[in-house]
Amino acid sequence: MTIEVDIENGVKSWIRKKGSILTISRMDIKAGCIGYEDVDVSYKAPATNNYQFIEQDGLSVYIQKRLTFKKNSVSNGLRGIGPFKNN
Repeated sequence: MTIEVDIENGVKSWIRKKGSILTISRMDIKAGCIGYEDVDVSYKAPATNNYQFIEQDGLSVYIQKRLTFKKNSVSNGLRGIGPFKNN
């Protein structure tokens, strides 16, 4: 099933500056005896073919297979507070 990818305009500009590639993959985090999952975002093509490829608005988006998202949709936006705020 294809994942719906929503990318804000500011993010599109940011990704284009980074080479027009967005890769979303699973990240396992171990914190003492507790582990949890999150997603990792990078701006380079993945080294393996274990990714779903989506071309959108001139961007190459790779999403690791078997990742699941609520309503089969992922949104990408730039956020921050204080000196990290992005307008």
